[in-house]
Amino acid sequence: MARLLLVEDNDDVANVVAREIRNSGHEVVRVATMAEARSLDRTIRFDAALIDAKLPDGEGQRLADWFYAQRGRGKGVAFMSGYKRQDLIGIPEDVPFLAQPFKLSELHDVLDQILPFTREH
Repeated sequence: MARLLLVEDNDDVANVVAREIRNSGHEVVRVATMAEARSLDRTIRFDAALIDAKLPDGEGQRLADWFYAQRGRGKGVAFMSGYKRQDLIGIPEDVPFLAQPFKLSELHDVLDQILPFTREH
């Protein structure tokens, strides 16, 4: 079981994503802002993060950079957004991206890419 940090300010999206993560056998902690994520990450160790690219208090890429600084760059971070990837600044091409609206199968594909323990099929 892995522990995933979900940073999403839209309650409807966050509820669907959190439910699917739990149904996949993983633990999820959801917050709505970068500030909340940084505060939590000082006390809880996360294996991966799924981050909204546009948050109320800043760009998700800034949070990802902070997450990488804590752990080193590599697998473990993905972005999601209602915006198209090409309309977002600073989202690396090699980082998984989930465009909203999404199919549950697309969400699971992204989770399989970022979590150290894949879901059971």
